[in-house]
Amino acid sequence: YLPGSVITLEGDTLKGFINYLNWEENPDTIDYRPAKNSPTTQFTPAELESFQVKDEIYVSATVEIETKLYRYGIKELYPKLDFDTSTVFLQTIIQGPKSLYIHRGARDRENFYIYEKGKYHLLVFKHYLGSGVNEKYDMLDARFVQQLSYYLRDCRQLRFEIEQMTY
Repeated sequence: YLPGSVITLEGDTLKGFINYLNWEENPDTIDYRPAKNSPTTQFTPAELESFQVKDEIYVSATVEIETKLYRYGIKELYPKLDFDTSTVFLQTIIQGPKSLYIHRGARDRENFYIYEKGKYHLLVFKHYLGSGVNEKYDMLDARFVQQLSYYLRDCRQLRFEIEQMTY
């Protein structure tokens, strides 16, 4: 258990200790104690606004999650994105006026999000195989480039870097 805090749905900040597990996947629940020897309370994303432990900040959000199996270097013949809508903890990667979040889920799937107009938006990306007559070729659905260009439209200096960016 490490020092941390949770923010309740009512906006109250509770300082205490969180069972930090150095998560490879975003946690589905967290264990919180107000004091080191106190009983543990378990929270789900639906029960908190956010929590902070170590140098990590997680926010609760109801988002679309692309669920197809994804492993680096393995592509499928399936351009369609499959979504589930879930309430999850998103890890904050960049916090500020233009924040960036990640959800690392099961099956090696990483989904990135931006927050705009009161909603978290999935940055869309999919690498798949296209097929033609007796051939297969790499295809990308890289809508995240357009999404980021629009999201960061006030910073023209980033335009070239965004266009060269990989997911």
